[in-house]
Order: sequence, then structure tokens, then C-alpha cells
Amino acid sequence: MMKTTIRQKMAFGYTVMVLLVVVVSLYAITQLNRLNRFINTALTVDSEMLNLTEDLINSIFIQVSHEKKFLITKDMAFQRLFEEKEKEFSDKLNTLAEIADSQEKKGLLEQIRSLYDQYLSLVKGEFKAATLEHKSNEARKQALVDSVTEKIKQLTEVAQLSLNKKMVASQKVGLRGARLAIIITVLAVIFGSAFAFFITQGICLPVQRLKEGTYHIAQGDFSKKIELKSQDEIGELSAAFNAMCDRLRELDQLKVDFVSNITHDLKTPLSSIAEANQLMLDGVSGPLSPQQKHLVNIIKEDTARLTRLIDNLLDLSKMEVGMLKYDLKPGNISPLVKESIEFIRLLAERKKIRVSYSEEGILPMVLLDGEKMDQVLINLLSNAIKFTPEGGKVIIQTKGVREFPINGKGITLSEDEAIQLSITDTGIGIAREDITRVFDKFYQSGSGSNKKGGAGLGLTIARHIIQAHGGQIWAESEPDKGSVFYLLLPALQEDA
Repeated sequence: MMKTTIRQKMAFGYTVMVLLVVVVSLYAITQLNRLNRFINTALTVDSEMLNLTEDLINSIFIQVSHEKKFLITKDMAFQRLFEEKEKEFSDKLNTLAEIADSQEKKGLLEQIRSLYDQYLSLVKGEFKAATLEHKSNEARKQALVDSVTEKIKQLTEVAQLSLNKKMVASQKVGLRGARLAIIITVLAVIFGSAFAFFITQGICLPVQRLKEGTYHIAQGDFSKKIELKSQDEIGELSAAFNAMCDRLRELDQLKVDFVSNITHDLKTPLSSIAEANQLMLDGVSGPLSPQQKHLVNIIKEDTARLTRLIDNLLDLSKMEVGMLKYDLKPGNISPLVKESIEFIRLLAERKKIRVSYSEEGILPMVLLDGEKMDQVLINLLSNAIKFTPEGGKVIIQTKGVREFPINGKGITLSEDEAIQLSITDTGIGIAREDITRVFDKFYQSGSGSNKKGGAGLGLTIARHIIQAHGGQIWAESEPDKGSVFYLLLPALQEDA
């Protein structure tokens, strides 16, 4: 199959559309020119001819009137008026001869001129004789006038018929042009729609899939692949994207293996250090001075901190590969909340932070792993204490809500009930650009003095645990106004 680029496809589509527009335009110009010719002819020939023929009839009747008045009164003024009308009649005949556009019209004009000349010959002869002989020519003159008038009327009818034909022809041209323009327009619309569909299918949808794939990568899911059969740049980009996903998945697996191995290698010597440190504190190696005890206690605290960090790394590695086991049992979350509050009570009292807990109504039972849920609650409460200044407040609330319908594996959950737990603090808050990233691995919000240390794993582990319980966790915050962390856990439904 010949490879075509997006540029070539776009160029082809636009070229066809431009050609359609050009064809429509040229046809429209041609039909408009024809219509213009018909209209010009109707205005310059037929309409003008109708006006002139009407003037000829009026002129001949006025001439007859002046002729009779002159022969009766012998007043030269009437002769001059007759001669003026004669000149006017001849000029209009000449004009008609110039604009006549058919042999029939030209033939009628010649007959009119011949009859009119005969009429003038008789009248002028009478004008010269100035006798009563005009009475004997009266019938002949009247017959000539009637013939001239009749021929002029015939010419009028011919001009009117010609005008009507041109108007009908103009209408046909207009209708034919309109029909063809509609057909071409419909074809252009169909092609434009097909072209738009092609653009959507061939470019927009693959780009949308690439966008979705990028989102999955940003969430740490490197298993997303994009299946596209396109032979253009989009297809090449898709292939490169899939290769990148494979490579990132390999690197991620290497990272997981490395973290798992290194944490296992570190845990054994740390256990030995912790055991030896405890033996020294117990005086097995002899009595310690106060200064030595202080230093050994520092070693003990840092060893415990490193042990917790390694445990978190091991747990996170197991969570990411789905190897962490959960002991889910029906239970009430309220005792776990109270135990967690007691665990961080001393830390809160050191900073004079007031911790309060309230329950709204009777809480439904939930399916939970007590140890893992306790880990989540202690982490969230510790963070709240850590980021709240002295004299602040931390408020924990639990209530039943009719949201978050979900069905788990092997258990029956309610269709409309869940437990919502919120932890609100009056701390430094979280910036808007950080709120969606606080659950990412190793991510720490804030900058400079606002950072409080830590490995940035606690919230990531909390999210994994809550999701394993079929729930959700999210945060809402504003800088300098504190934060609220929400947990939503589906309630356990009693079997019928």
C-alpha cells in the first residue's frame, strides 16, 4: 500500500473542495452573464421598441390633425407643426430600424416607412396646391393612415412577444442555474462532510487515543497500547508511543525489582543495628553515660525511621504488582478512628493542636483490613498535625452517605450507602497546581520552608489501600486556609 502523509491527504481534500467551489463559481458567472444578456436585450430593444411604437401612433394621429387644420384654415403654423411631427416620426422610425433585432421587425418597419412615405406624398401635394382637391384624396389618406397604424400595432405585438419570450428564457436560465447550483452545493456538502469525517477518524480520534494513552502513562499505567493501522505520521507516532510504553514498562519493572531487592538487602543490617542498639540501651555492654544514652537514642530513632521507610517501599512495591494481601472483615470504622487519634495525641499536644472527632448518626458496617486502615488514618492525621501550626485545629468527622454505589468480588455491597470520613486541618493548605499530585509517588507539595520532610510515600500508599477497599480518597484545599482529606468507603449490605 502506498504511504500517504497527512499533508498529502489534507492537500487532496482541500484541492477537491476548491475545485468544487471554482466549478460552482464559473457556472454561476456563465449563467449570470446569459441572464444579463437577456435582460439587457429586453431593456434596450423590446422595451424601447414598445415605447417608440406608442409614440409613433400618437405622432401619426397628431400629424393628421395638423394636416386637416392647415387645409381648412391655411394657417402656416399648422404646416410647421405638421413638419415637426414628420421629422419626429422619421427619427423614431430610424431609431427603431437601428435596434430591430429580427427580420420580422425590420420587414414591418420597411412597410411602415413605405406607407408613411405615400401618405406624406399626398399631403405635401395638397399643401402645395392649397385647393379643395384634398377632399378627393381624403379616403386614400385615411386608408394609408389606418395601414400605418395597423403595421405599428403589429410591430408592437411582435416586440411584446419577443419580450415575453426573453423573460421566459431568463426564468429558465435562472431555474436551470439554481438547480445545478443546488446539485453542486449538495455534492460539496456531502464531500465536505466526508472530508470532515475522514479528518475526525484519521486524525482527531487517533490524537484523542494518544491523549488518553498519555494520561495513563502520567498515572503510572504503562500497559496502555494504541492500536492504529494508519500508514501516515499518526501511525508512526502510535508505533513510537507503543515502543515508549514497552520501554517505560521495562524500566518501571527494573525500578520495582531494584527497590524490592535493595530494601530487602537494607532491612537485614538495619535489624541488626536496631537489635545491637537496644542491647546497648539495656546495658548489656556496660553502663552508658547520659551523653552516650542520648546519642544511642538518636541512633534508635533514625533506625526506626529508616525501617519504616523500607517497610513503606516494600508495601508500595507489593501494591503496584498486586501482591499485597488484605484481610478484609466486616467491622466498624469508629474504633479505628479513635485509636488513631490516641496514637497521635501526644504529637498534637506538643504543638497545642486541638483534635476533635464527631459521628453523624449510626455508621453502617464496612468491609476493612483493620491494620491497613489504621495505617491510612495515622498517616493522614500525622500529616494534618505536621502541616498545622501551633494552636490550630484538626477535625475528624464520619457519616453515612447515599453515594458511591459499587459491587465487590465475593461480597454484596449496598447500592446506595457509604461511609464518608473527612479530616480537616487549619494548616498551610495545598496549592491548586499540587492538589492533583499529592497522591503521586515521592511527590511533596510546597516549596522551601513549607516542605516538612518525608519520602512522599504515605499518601500514595493510602490511596492504594483505600482503592483496595473499593473506596475513594481525594483532597480539597486552598493555600493558607487548611486542607480537607476525604475517604469514601462502601457500606456492607446485609444478605437477604
